[in-house]
Amino acid sequence: TSSTGGSPFEMMTGRQMTLPLHLLHQSVQPSAAPAYTSEQYLQDLKNHLPAAFSFAQTNLEKSAEGRKAYYDQKASHSELNVGDEAWFYIFAPKTGNNKNTSGNFCPNGQTHT
Repeated sequence: TSSTGGSPFEMMTGRQMTLPLHLLHQSVQPSAAPAYTSEQYLQDLKNHLPAAFSFAQTNLEKSAEGRKAYYDQKASHSELNVGDEAWFYIFAPKTGNNKNTSGNFCPNGQTHT
């Protein structure tokens, strides 16, 4: 994914997933690579997982910084003073059959100290 820099499958196994569709469009050639034992696979996986975690952590930190910068750029800050009119939220559940479209928000509330 864009946040981690790799797919979950790739992060866990160290390779890209081969799907049946890939096999249809791929020429099948016998592999000249030597046999890969389970012990070799486990050792490679043990070496890969910490590196993949570190890579994902770095990418997540960069992604979080970018998202924070975007949020800070778009967010507006406003302070309310005592007596200013504002909308406020009523946390108690509504009772009765009131079909008010504003939900639990009430207009023209006044800020309190």
